[in-house]
Amino acid sequence: MSAHYRVAFQFRFFPPIVKKVSEALADLLWVGFNLYFVWLSYDFVFNRMNLFWKSQTTGIPMKYFYMILPVAFLLMSIRILWNNYLTLVKGVEILDPEAEEIENIKRAAASAAKSCPPPRTGETTMEEYLVAILFGSFFALLLLGAPITVSLAGSAMLAFIALDKNPIAFVQIAFTSVGSFPLMALPAFVLAGALMEAAGISKRLVDVAETMAGPITGGLGAATVLACLFFGAISGSGPATTAAVGMLMIPAMTKRNYEKSYASAVTASAGGLGIIIPPSIPMVIFGISALGLAPPAEAIAKFGEFESLSIPKLFVAGVVPGLIMAVSLMTMNYMISKKRGYRGLTEKWSFGDIGSALRRGVWSLLAPVIILGGIYTGLFTPTESAIVAIFYTLFVGIFLHRELKFAALLNSLRTTTWITGRVLLILFAATVFGRLLVEQQIPATVAASLLSLTDNMYLIWSIMILFLLFVGMFMETLAAIMILVPVLLPVMYMLGADPTHVGIVVICALSIGFMTPPLGENLFVASGIGGSTVEEIVARVHPFVFAQITALFLIAFVPTLSLWLPRLMG
Repeated sequence: MSAHYRVAFQFRFFPPIVKKVSEALADLLWVGFNLYFVWLSYDFVFNRMNLFWKSQTTGIPMKYFYMILPVAFLLMSIRILWNNYLTLVKGVEILDPEAEEIENIKRAAASAAKSCPPPRTGETTMEEYLVAILFGSFFALLLLGAPITVSLAGSAMLAFIALDKNPIAFVQIAFTSVGSFPLMALPAFVLAGALMEAAGISKRLVDVAETMAGPITGGLGAATVLACLFFGAISGSGPATTAAVGMLMIPAMTKRNYEKSYASAVTASAGGLGIIIPPSIPMVIFGISALGLAPPAEAIAKFGEFESLSIPKLFVAGVVPGLIMAVSLMTMNYMISKKRGYRGLTEKWSFGDIGSALRRGVWSLLAPVIILGGIYTGLFTPTESAIVAIFYTLFVGIFLHRELKFAALLNSLRTTTWITGRVLLILFAATVFGRLLVEQQIPATVAASLLSLTDNMYLIWSIMILFLLFVGMFMETLAAIMILVPVLLPVMYMLGADPTHVGIVVICALSIGFMTPPLGENLFVASGIGGSTVEEIVARVHPFVFAQITALFLIAFVPTLSLWLPRLMG
């Protein structure tokens, strides 16, 4: 776990000193890149920028906005050097924010447990040379332990130098890549999810799910899936959903004689629903990444004009696939529970208890209704809906539930800051990386290579799904989307696939990565809450992975499951 996403599984095979030295070297390269970027951005702001260029809304010279770049990267360099000084010289073990969050979740869970129930031949071309530089340096930096941001930006910078391109373009891309209006939804949804947990909304959603499960075999497991489904409709994040629901459900399942590792496995599996059920942060990132990729002329000539892609359409399209993925988990939970004797919560459904839980949770259940209803009716955009979600949560938490305290509010802001910061850094680096790929026509080359092997849609889908499942084991979801979309989407365009359907399949496939090692973010979160080791959880999570993959192939092979609702709503 790291404040910035790294690939670190390889260090398990070496002595601890190898990890320490590799990360120190990677951090040194990071500082070098940062300082070079400080100089580039300073040169751009003071020597190359039009001094009369002003903001259209405020009238303030734009150089003052661009000044954030050299300042931010200088501060980042100072922080990296300071952390390495503390670690290597002072011997201080630094806990990153995620590790601290896990510890907080552990303490909260302990308290809850007491009270709560093909290669080409010939000469090497320029494109091949650049591919070797881009991907060779990218994977080399990953294996060195460099954060994904550094790996992407470093490899892109080497390609810039090889192409003799002006590196000043980095500065312009850095600013414009994070300046789009839809991207504002990212920090807003992260903050909304954090606030909803602090405001007691997640607890009430869990209570509703528990009463609805009733006498069903493995009722608490089914309730966990339902609760993740509900919370996913307001958080948009896999790990956040796992943490919010797991903190309540894992102790409750353990108390009712569920194996601790099984309870953690169910929660880790269901947490992935958080990025499928709208609103979804990965859907926002996919939409932003794909909107700039027009269908190839050859694809248009063959299949005609493609349907437009938009973030609201992705949100609508995610509903049915999300329910299918949830049903697959509940079915597998029922089969396992029946075999192991995990009984339901009650002998029969109590409509009085259900009614009582619904009354207590009415304001919590209204959150996804307001958010999604506003988007689907056209009342506001996905970005605006995220802002509405924040103010709605503040109102409910302060005035209705009266559980949102000032300290929890500050912690929610802190969590939002470090999650958003690292994602935006990846976005900047991945944007440059993806632009280089498109400029060098690498996606077109990949598409031609695949189509030369087969033009069978089902076979291409199978190859793509297996590739995405593999990538999801090693790479963070948002980074994978930003890197892979410029490569994969042109391939699917050449087969006549709808871009919305492609987006849903990509996100569903990557959601499984949350519960597959070695990255498996949900596994680590569930482990922190329940106290089981990651290895124990992995041993119990295999059936759920199989169920999810089966559902994924169904969603991929039957596009109507994803597209009928967007077409119905126009």
